[in-house]
Amino acid sequence: MGKPPFRALPVKRRSAKVGRMFRKFIPALLLALSLALPACTSGPVASASAASGQEWTFRKSDLPLDPGYRFGVLGNGMRYIIRHNATPPGQGEVRLLIAAGSTAEREDELGYAHFIEHMAFNGSTRVPEGEMVKLLEREGLAFGADTNASTSFDTTLYKLNLPRNDPALLDTALMLMRETASELTFDADAIERERGVILSEKRVRDTYALRDLMDQLQFLYPAALFVQRLPIGTNETLNAVTSEKLRRLYSRIYTPGNATVIVVGDFDPDAVEAGIRRHFADWKRARTAARPDAGPVDPALAGRLAQRPMAR
Repeated sequence: MGKPPFRALPVKRRSAKVGRMFRKFIPALLLALSLALPACTSGPVASASAASGQEWTFRKSDLPLDPGYRFGVLGNGMRYIIRHNATPPGQGEVRLLIAAGSTAEREDELGYAHFIEHMAFNGSTRVPEGEMVKLLEREGLAFGADTNASTSFDTTLYKLNLPRNDPALLDTALMLMRETASELTFDADAIERERGVILSEKRVRDTYALRDLMDQLQFLYPAALFVQRLPIGTNETLNAVTSEKLRRLYSRIYTPGNATVIVVGDFDPDAVEAGIRRHFADWKRARTAARPDAGPVDPALAGRLAQRPMAR
């Protein structure tokens, strides 16, 4: 289940087989995720033009770039990363990374980034409520083990582990990620049903471990924003959730310039790139909200040590 405030969905325990598969993919995926978090909102690289003047973070690194990765950006500003990986053979992983989480919330929106993540499984323009999980289960994906999502302070991540490298299955996965990116319906009845799920999750996870973590955060980072922005939210704000309020945050942070699609697995990179363009190129460009000030951390002090007199 991971650390209490960061896991967003109630999930089944992973099998040993799934765990082994995940560990084989994770080096490539973690690198992809680290490169996907931009210093700027987004920017062209690789085959795309650099006309915007914005850069990927790795451009500032002196480490050589692994040529096995393909980086790109669509005309609307959405980034993508593709990596062919045939270990294990015939499988793959698709991720949609939104570079925003609970610190993007306002005082009256606590817990709403996490709530939006739950609503991704509760209806969109092309996929009615309750059909997404059924669709994936028919394709061999287990809910929790292969179909999951998580919300943290500064990211929201949607995850699909594909059991075979079938082009039609990849197309389905990209379609579902596109639905999540801009087509969630936020039906009022579905919100009411999901509210109970999230409040139950909050009660179950209100443990000593969580309260100890909260105390540590408040002690170590007393003036930091994220200390007041645990992803689960509060009873007051969760009970006040409405479709309009979720849409307000959704429209601010789910924008092409705030999104990266990552595909790692045993797929032809050209076919993957074509699929990404087919599904996401018509996502309309929108203004991405400025990132909030997370707290009084001075980046200029990186690498410096405090000079203190030694005890006698």
